[in-house]
Amino acid sequence: MLVMIDGQKCGYAVNQRVEKDGMVHTSEEVFMSINRLGVTMDVTEKTSYIETAAGEPVSFETVQKFSGAEPQITRGKIKDGKLTLIRSGEPQSIADYDPQALMPEGLRLAVLKDGIKPGNTLSFTVFDAALVQNMPARLEVAEKERIDLFGRIKELYKVVTTTTIPGAGDVRMTSYVDDDYKPYKSSTWLMGLTIEMAACEKAVALSPNSPADLFANLLIVSPVNIPQAALSSPITYTLEITKPSDDVNVPSDDNQRAAKDDGGNIVVRVAPVADVRGEPMPVEHKEPQLADSLASNGYIQSDNAKIKALAQKAAADAADSLTAVHNIEEFVHGYITSKNLSAGYATALEVLESKEGDCTEHAILTAAMCRSIGIPAKVACGVVYAEAFSGRGDIFGGHAWTLCYIGGKWVGLDATIGRNGYNSGHIKLAEGDGRPEDFFSLINLLGNFKITKIEF
Repeated sequence: MLVMIDGQKCGYAVNQRVEKDGMVHTSEEVFMSINRLGVTMDVTEKTSYIETAAGEPVSFETVQKFSGAEPQITRGKIKDGKLTLIRSGEPQSIADYDPQALMPEGLRLAVLKDGIKPGNTLSFTVFDAALVQNMPARLEVAEKERIDLFGRIKELYKVVTTTTIPGAGDVRMTSYVDDDYKPYKSSTWLMGLTIEMAACEKAVALSPNSPADLFANLLIVSPVNIPQAALSSPITYTLEITKPSDDVNVPSDDNQRAAKDDGGNIVVRVAPVADVRGEPMPVEHKEPQLADSLASNGYIQSDNAKIKALAQKAAADAADSLTAVHNIEEFVHGYITSKNLSAGYATALEVLESKEGDCTEHAILTAAMCRSIGIPAKVACGVVYAEAFSGRGDIFGGHAWTLCYIGGKWVGLDATIGRNGYNSGHIKLAEGDGRPEDFFSLINLLGNFKITKIEF
């Protein structure tokens, strides 16, 4: 299949289903080239599932790779109702596996059980290996349509699948399948963009790409200029949702409060934490709810000796945790000397070695260094105000920064900007532990709102 974003051919996909030794092997490999404000980034993701001929789950694997970064691999095995999971750079974990959760072959068999017929509906739980999550879904079969696949006409059933992703809401995919539930075309709306896949000859799929500029599409025009002085005081934003949905929400935390008004708009008041005091160093947090924000993982390798040494150097002789994290914020800003978009999505250790990257690399390295000295940290993602960016003025662009737990509150750090870089120009839309899938909740929000009013 070739892959298109808003009508531009930007990659290809290869789908395979193989029956071997009583097992069914299903895989999808997707390659895309994305334009990041003039810099091309390549993204590859291959997801593989192994199931029995009856559709019972056995194992899965995902391999994600961004330009300039090492591949991140997740493997899982299902046995006796348990899921054993191993991610790159993380210890093995074991959790319960929902026996009702379907992988691709199980879903195919469920759809074919009564035959594909217009008007048929099916509600089920699907397991997504890339997100390592179970998600409720509903499938509806419509009449056959004549579909033009680059000159090859096929009559295919139209199937609409609505999947509810935790924290993100509903995602609807329209597919065109044959009587054996083999897909030939699909279309999904994500982040204000239409992503399509269509079956074609191999030569067509591998033909030159025209990378779509996702970042330019996600820039948001500010209705007013925000003076620098105003960024140090609370600011209230009114966000108009351009595609109204109950699934669209903006999170609240110690730095911002979000609520819907009577008109369905989202009003966000950003007031960065200012009255916090840091605990004496070294810090020792034992609260269970902070465990994930202290743990090392495949992207935030806070237990790595090099990262620990760098954090000790950056924090220097800080007497308290607040001073320590601001020292780290300032240090990372100066440490990353090549500030560019060439890194697709690097881990903290890769950033330590390369000293290059954009906002995500600054945020991830900052979080890893803070965790390494015992200070809980998360990576936040959203938009930030800029008076000028990429030849445009007064805009909000996609951005990442760090949140650290100091004195019982989450304090913002923005090493991309420098010491005390976090201010009221930041609107948080999601947060996580640095993994790309943590920010999947943005799919129904980014590209789906505009800022109509700013009060400061």
